[in-house]
Amino acid sequence: MTTLLANFDRESGFALIDAIRQVNQDTRKVSAAEQEFLRKGLVAWTQEKTRQDAEAILVEYWQASIADDDDGPARTEPQIRAAFHTASETIHEVTGGAGVIVDDDKLVLAKTRKTKQTPFQKASKLVLKDLKKITPEEDAMLAEILLRAYAEIKKG
Repeated sequence: MTTLLANFDRESGFALIDAIRQVNQDTRKVSAAEQEFLRKGLVAWTQEKTRQDAEAILVEYWQASIADDDDGPARTEPQIRAAFHTASETIHEVTGGAGVIVDDDKLVLAKTRKTKQTPFQKASKLVLKDLKKITPEEDAMLAEILLRAYAEIKKG
């Protein structure tokens, strides 16, 4: 029984590893260059003098990234959203922590998800919502229950 190992050897394996390392390195360089480009554009977008030009360039970049040309799109929409989100971190003081995306050929703030509430936060919100309907006696009872439970937690 003979095996064909003509194209299967250590050298081809190590050559493949080197090629993968090069692709990964090139990908990191491209990613860093893209982030620098997007950060500069978003900072320019926050300035009144350069706002329109920066928006036009960034919208065109977004659309060109996901456009389906001969080689296929450069990015999927989630990938370009993620790139813009990461770059948006440099202008969070202006956006209130929201990312920036393209919607209807304009740069807009991305909708932020509400953080998940703890059971205590949910219960507190419910009680506070109905606070006007609660009698003074019920208010005192809730306060006593809460303080007793809190004391138990503090005891350990």
